[in-house]
Amino acid sequence: MQRIPGARRRAMQAACVLIATLAGGGPACAQSFPDRAIRVVVPFPPGGLIDASMRALAPKMSEVLGQPLVIDNKGGAGGTIGIADVARSPADGYNLIFANESVTLAPFIYRTPGFDPVRDFAPITEVLSVPIAILVHGTLPVYTLKDLIAWSHAHPGTVSAGSGGVGTATHLCLEALKSVTGADYVHIPYKGAGPAFTDFLAGQTQLFAVSTSLSAPQVKAGKIRAIAVASPKRAGNLPDVPTIAEAGFGALEYSTWMGMLAPVGTPAAVIGRIRDAAVVALQDTANHRRFTEQGLEVLGTSPEEFKRFVASEMAKFGKAVTIAGIKPE
Repeated sequence: MQRIPGARRRAMQAACVLIATLAGGGPACAQSFPDRAIRVVVPFPPGGLIDASMRALAPKMSEVLGQPLVIDNKGGAGGTIGIADVARSPADGYNLIFANESVTLAPFIYRTPGFDPVRDFAPITEVLSVPIAILVHGTLPVYTLKDLIAWSHAHPGTVSAGSGGVGTATHLCLEALKSVTGADYVHIPYKGAGPAFTDFLAGQTQLFAVSTSLSAPQVKAGKIRAIAVASPKRAGNLPDVPTIAEAGFGALEYSTWMGMLAPVGTPAAVIGRIRDAAVVALQDTANHRRFTEQGLEVLGTSPEEFKRFVASEMAKFGKAVTIAGIKPE
């Protein structure tokens, strides 16, 4: 599949926006937008947290915008297929991506992901976020991060840490944790977080990192133990679990987050309308309750705040990838 070179495509989009603005089409565009259905690509299969979250938001957003939001699940290659599809789409507000941290990870994992997170997208809003918890299996006599360090050094090479795959946010979180604590464990990558978590619950691996929304029910059931959360503050659904900083180590922030972006060149007024609709959907009583019960932090940041966040995520992941010694495939 041929792709218009980034510089040429951005120039074409900028020219279209300029023409519309000079013709008085900027405000008019905002007033008339949308006049048809809006496609929102979820770059993963149906049924996961990201898909379910977008489907919860869509009805209220559709009500606010006056047009339906059509969810298009386009999974594959760690989310890059769906993300690249939107990057190539017209910058008119009718093609959006509802992505997670994979959009900022891809350039470090794939040689040719098909998009550039900064140059090819206009951030709309960071919608939701949930911290990653550091977990140990109940059979391991470890209750704190310091316990993990002591046990791993006393039994070198015996602690295995599963992840959803090389270069995933949870893998990089574990690598960063190893760097700041000096704990000794062996990384075992799986083809997906689902089978990795299943094996961890069965005791096939002893250490794991995953969002508190997925791990909290198992922790509360006593099947696994949470020894820390990788966030600046404690997780609402695991309030008794200390942060990594509280455990005596440097601040470490890793989360699963969800945000909405549009192709670069999308008019600012259109971006604003979409963001406003997302905020209304987030503030809906049923949605807000649903998300907070899952341990998700409800956000709805401004485009500028989301832009700064994307830049900070790329800087963090770039450093973590270097620590892990990962080379783009």
